[in-house]
Formats: sequence, structure tokens, C-alpha cells
Amino acid sequence: MVPRKRKSKKNKKKVSIKLWKLIAFILLVSIICISATKLFYESHSIVEVRKLPVKVIVMDRVGLGLQEDVLSFGGVSPGGTSRRQMIIASYHDEPLIVSIKFNGDVSRWVQVEENDFRLEKDEEKRIEFSVYIPLETKKGEYEGEVIVIFKKAA
Repeated sequence: MVPRKRKSKKNKKKVSIKLWKLIAFILLVSIICISATKLFYESHSIVEVRKLPVKVIVMDRVGLGLQEDVLSFGGVSPGGTSRRQMIIASYHDEPLIVSIKFNGDVSRWVQVEENDFRLEKDEEKRIEFSVYIPLETKKGEYEGEVIVIFKKAA
């Protein structure tokens, strides 16, 4: 029988110290990550989201779209463009960053003149939207939505 070597108390103490250092390091990194995530979220959190339908009719002649609760470009010929304006206002107690996104059939055709802009408290801004209908587009009614996202300004 071969005698087993005993670990010395010194080796056990070294292992124990290394383990505690590793645990302390992991804990410190976790606290830093959680704090950074909280700070980022609080400074960039969404305050409000507004959605508005978007509509365009592709046809051989030009038509008007005068609905107030819809961003309507009316009738637009293939290869043609149309523009509409919208007033975006902030009635919050703090400055906001406004981001504008599009969804739906018209999302690839609609553009906004200015995006990701800052609005101060009680400020209004007139924004122009434009739509370009590609030549190969078939006649018909196309819809989507404009999404206006208000975020806390940093």
C-alpha cells in the first residue's frame, strides 16, 4: 500500500483565498453590469409611442388625401411622389428624443426629412414626409403605419 500525500494547510489556505478572490471579482463585475444597464435604461427609456396609419393609392392620376387621423398621401402615379407635413409636439416636462419608424406595405417608399431629433419641453416641430412610388408598382391601395417614439433625452 502506498501512503497518500496529505494536502498541507498552506495549500488549502491558498486555494481558499483564490476562490474568495474569484467570487469577489464575479460579484464586482455583476454589480458594474447591472448598474450600467440601469443607467442606460433610465437615460434612454421610452416615454411614449404614437402610431398613425399611412395610406397611399397608386393610380394613373393624382388624388388628394385629406384625412386628419391618417397620414394619407392620396393618389400617386407610379414613378411619382407626394409630400405631407405633420406637427410633432412634446408636452412632457423634460426634453425628448423623437424617432420615426415605418411598418407595412408603404414602409419602403416613405421617408421623413428629419429623424432622431430633440424636442424641448412644450416645443413643436413641423416634419415633412414624402413617398416615392416605383415605376413597376401595381395600381391599388397600400397601407402601413408611422410609429413616433418619444424617449428621454440624455
